[in-house]
Amino acid sequence: MMALLFIDLDRFKEINDTLGHRIGDLLLVEAAQRIGHCLRETDTVARLGGDEFTVILSELDEASNVERIAENILKKLADPFRLENEVIYLSASMGITLYPNDATEIEELLKDADQAMYAAKSMGRNRLSYFTPELQHAALARLKLINDLRGALDAGQFMVYFQPIADIASGRISKAEALIRWQHPERGMVSPMDFIPLAEESGLIFEIGDWVFRESVRWVKRWRELLHPDFQVSVNKSPVQFYKEEDEHSAWIRYLHHLGLPGDCLVIEITEGLLLDSAKSVTDALLTFRDAGIQIAIDDFGTGYSSLSYLKKFNIDYLKIDKSFTSHIAPGSSDLVLSEAIIVMAHQLGFKVIAEGVETEQQRSLLAAAGCDYAQGYLYTKPLPPEKFELLLLAYSGVLPAGARDSKMMWDNKFMTGVGFMDEGHNELFALIEDCIGAIGNHAPKEQQIEHLDKIASYLPRHFGDEEKVMGPADADRFDEHILQHRHITEKIGSMILQFKNDGDAISAQDILHVLFDWFVLHNAGEDRKLADYIRSTGAQGGASQT
Repeated sequence: MMALLFIDLDRFKEINDTLGHRIGDLLLVEAAQRIGHCLRETDTVARLGGDEFTVILSELDEASNVERIAENILKKLADPFRLENEVIYLSASMGITLYPNDATEIEELLKDADQAMYAAKSMGRNRLSYFTPELQHAALARLKLINDLRGALDAGQFMVYFQPIADIASGRISKAEALIRWQHPERGMVSPMDFIPLAEESGLIFEIGDWVFRESVRWVKRWRELLHPDFQVSVNKSPVQFYKEEDEHSAWIRYLHHLGLPGDCLVIEITEGLLLDSAKSVTDALLTFRDAGIQIAIDDFGTGYSSLSYLKKFNIDYLKIDKSFTSHIAPGSSDLVLSEAIIVMAHQLGFKVIAEGVETEQQRSLLAAAGCDYAQGYLYTKPLPPEKFELLLLAYSGVLPAGARDSKMMWDNKFMTGVGFMDEGHNELFALIEDCIGAIGNHAPKEQQIEHLDKIASYLPRHFGDEEKVMGPADADRFDEHILQHRHITEKIGSMILQFKNDGDAISAQDILHVLFDWFVLHNAGEDRKLADYIRSTGAQGGASQT
């Protein structure tokens, strides 16, 4: 039995472009030497070109010997390279194919090993992957997706969604993260996890990233003028974008000036690993952004490799605690202890902290008690198209005092769906909300406020039930999201009311009404409109709830 290993050095082009071809050539020579030292006398190593090597392992008794040699190669390539005055950290992705098990022709073996190598890259790099027949289908699908990606921007298939970043104590929303979405004409919504790595690999990330930036700040300009003079947007910047030779970073700053926007309207989110990169282009870019007033956030903090000295060097503004911590936070949990430690450390260094992936009121409450500054996640809302996100901002303009915001929580004709029983139900809900606001404004005792909240809580499932009765079973799939939103807000309001009953200092009746109103504005603009269209097209009938 024989094996063919296809080895690709991760990020070699970035290193070569940044440190120069001399360092790149020295790196390739030492990489080849390290690979050779892992082999037996009967094995062969060759450089195919660029940053790719092939290894032929001959006279193998069993497949386990292949993996032992392959893992040793990856380990040796991961050790630091010290070349002249540079210390370079490298990794490799490796594909493995076996002769004669997988193929008998060298061209076929090379193609299969290449496909396996790409599978290793997609799993996170610094990995190995064996060829399987399924990889052939995956490779073809991947190639098609790359081809589709090349025309997606010109075809207007990309969209920017926004997810709010809320003040964890007050709920005020004056920040958002911009997130790209790809509406593929055949595949539907394609996850960024699937296409961003392809965009980085193909070089399309520069054009796509620039488009996301320009779209995002254009909306920020509108929202600063309309609602929040200090509104900020966070834009993710791929590590690959920091190695571009063109003056993209200065072009971003010039575009902000063109729109009349200050630098602090923009937060650039980067990964932890980028801070450890000693490349001059990375350092220069970060300092250029800092000098322009643009702020920097470390995304997914706690999942990579951090250096506190580098955090201070670049004067980072925000640390974002990764959702892998926040999703499991509970009283006394190790994730809570780790989150508390990150928050204390960040504050000592002068950084603000944003918790990602906050989905429950308990998570928010525990993080708030730990001193976290901001929260982001489904507790507030999923990422929204800009038009719907603007509705959320209009519903809850955080610059307004509480009393002014309460006065906005009234029925408005823009909420009309044109379906009688739905509009009557919404009117009744708003009447209950107004009664509760009146009790709060008159400083009613907590017990009376609870009575009003309980009326709202008991009304919600009755009203939702009326809507769900007209959802025909044949069209049930189209209403899954609608029903899910009903369940979510019912549970959320019930949970918040229970918390208010148990601890009136931690949450107020106003907080509960604000959450309900914000949810209604978005639900009314989305799912309720779809249901109203369905009712008009099918002639379905419903009746309003009676209290």
